[in-house]
Amino acid sequence: MPLTEGNRQSIFGCDYGIRPKIAVVGDLEFQSKLGDHFVALGYTSVPSFGLLVDPPVLAMLFDTKGSARECFAHFTGWAKGSESGDAVGIGFVEFESNEYAMCIYQDPEMLLRRTIPEAIRPEVDPMFMALTYMKVFPAQSKGYVWFKTAVRDSPFVLVPAASGDAPMMDLVVTKRSANFYREREVPEHSPEGAILRLRASEGETELHRPMPESMKPQPDQVAARRRHQLRRFFPVTLERMQWSEAFKAVRKNLLMEGFHEWQVNQAWCNMSLHRRFPDEFEKGDSNVNVVDVLGRLVNTYEALGTSQMTSEQLQPSRLRAQIRADSVYLFKSVLAPEEFHLDGLDIQAELSKRGFIGD
Repeated sequence: MPLTEGNRQSIFGCDYGIRPKIAVVGDLEFQSKLGDHFVALGYTSVPSFGLLVDPPVLAMLFDTKGSARECFAHFTGWAKGSESGDAVGIGFVEFESNEYAMCIYQDPEMLLRRTIPEAIRPEVDPMFMALTYMKVFPAQSKGYVWFKTAVRDSPFVLVPAASGDAPMMDLVVTKRSANFYREREVPEHSPEGAILRLRASEGETELHRPMPESMKPQPDQVAARRRHQLRRFFPVTLERMQWSEAFKAVRKNLLMEGFHEWQVNQAWCNMSLHRRFPDEFEKGDSNVNVVDVLGRLVNTYEALGTSQMTSEQLQPSRLRAQIRADSVYLFKSVLAPEEFHLDGLDIQAELSKRGFIGD
């Protein structure tokens, strides 16, 4: 039976073969705090700092004390919770012209830890929205060469200073490492690589770069993950399916209409969420967040006492509508919906054409 997208009731849909995409948004203001205020670099060492003995010092020189403090207030904020200065990512890129660039960004892994609870990180596909700042310097100075050598085997301190004044040691950020690359050796998917591509394109956005085929979900992977996740999250519901004559009769009719057994089973599991987590659905299905539901599923278990589906809920029309919602979710996750006009589109046929209907 065709599943078309058009005027349809808003129903919470989810396919458990897909890791939902979740935006990990970084600090979008720190670039403006650097801007023209960050004017130079200085390299030195201090006898000691905390537990560090004779650590190298990387001093960022600003036009005023105020701009230095504003910028480093962002940097120390990035480290809040972990108290690790490595939340402030630092990378250097050396160009063949002998110029070099300093790149500053939020460390992706530490940003991920701050943003997404550890328990659900394996369940989601993070999409980073974070900025990288880059300042180019005209020549690789002796101070830079010394610093590059000094930090190979030593943590260092990052400190702000205003031109003509002493370093502001109350704002020090302690770091264990920095990245050093030659221009041709910068990893493609690193923050440094992203900003170099942006520089080469003269500011053209990277949002339209096509996703490599190797990174797109594959049908067999989606099916295998779905089987695992349904057994993991809905063991009681799946067991009850085997003993419910009413459900098996409805499922038989839906299979005769052309649906697949996994579609019907997953639909019933998703319908059971209304009874299992009623508070998630208080404001209607359209307001339910897939990541919130996943968090509840990961952190709880399906108890034997969970109430069963009523005969009123176990209607072919209800399951059919749920399958439609789940299929739309799958379609939008694995294909490129912007390439399609969804109204009137037979989503079941489109998924089948690409191998995502078989189990």
